[in-house]
Amino acid sequence: MHKKTICLLIVLMVLTTNTVFGTELWSQPTYTEVWSEPTYTETWSEPTYTDIWTDPVEPIPWDIPDLTPAWEEEASKPSTYVKLQIGNKTALVQDKNIELDVPPITINGRTMVPVRFLGEEALKARVDWDNYAQKATLTLEDKKVELVVGKSVGLVNGKEIPLDVPVTKIDGRVLVPLRFVSENLGLYVNYIDATKTIEISDKAFTVADASTSNENIGVADDTDFEPITDFEKLYGTWYIWTASSATNLYYKDTGNYATHELNMGADQGKIVINKDGTYTMTHSAWGTEQVEGKWRLSYPREINGEPIMAIVLLNGITNSDWAVAPSTTGKIRLLSAYRWADGSATWIIDSELYRK
Repeated sequence: MHKKTICLLIVLMVLTTNTVFGTELWSQPTYTEVWSEPTYTETWSEPTYTDIWTDPVEPIPWDIPDLTPAWEEEASKPSTYVKLQIGNKTALVQDKNIELDVPPITINGRTMVPVRFLGEEALKARVDWDNYAQKATLTLEDKKVELVVGKSVGLVNGKEIPLDVPVTKIDGRVLVPLRFVSENLGLYVNYIDATKTIEISDKAFTVADASTSNENIGVADDTDFEPITDFEKLYGTWYIWTASSATNLYYKDTGNYATHELNMGADQGKIVINKDGTYTMTHSAWGTEQVEGKWRLSYPREINGEPIMAIVLLNGITNSDWAVAPSTTGKIRLLSAYRWADGSATWIIDSELYRK
């Protein structure tokens, strides 16, 4: 056979069988499919809530009374508030109950309380006690009240002011007139006759708070009181009567209480109110001199807020103004004006007036 022919046959055998002399030849396959990361077309977002839920509101029953305190708002809350009851040892100071050693009592219609309680615990005043002189000194800011056991005169910033009831001592406790001390330290006092309770506050009491009584000099409730409007009924001669009082007596060596001496009530002088606008006045507690001057009618509620019409005696004894004023019980009183630095006045009962 021809050599060229033989060579061609061998090549064909290799191409068709991938075998060269019995050996199989393998080649890598070719892949035409190309893989790629899938593309996401859907975008997810946080769901939106359209339904808003709130707590259910229950209807308010209209028959429930309003028990909201007067000073619910901090701005209207008094910084000083005290409430006591005659004969009750428990007192309310701000919002705490405090026990007294001696309960409040009344002497000649005036409320008397322990000086330590009233000064330090209730009014937050400084109280100094002079055992030798039997004198209590109460100081609150720029005001000072000095009281001596058994004395019917107190000192207010150095000025003598008469007391309706003298300072007394019971079972070793010094009792002082609540109203005199409180008002002369710049506070307000309200007496509720129906419950025999007394309130003290650094904020003035409203008309609805106050009640009519002998103790409550600052009467502001005129619902059950018909004021005297005919001031001419006050013309004429009035005699000054000072009620009975007691003076405590003490042992000189120990200073302890021994007994007391009763001071009987007595006439102290007289006042003559003339129609022509003049007056004359004598008062034995302040000397024997007769004072003459002019009088005027009181302004509306000038006398401690009371719904009365009074006659004011100008520049009377001790160079003070005095008032001849009916009370809510019908009695005629003599009051003296204690003037504060701003010109306002607190009218203090001196005695009762009567006709012969």
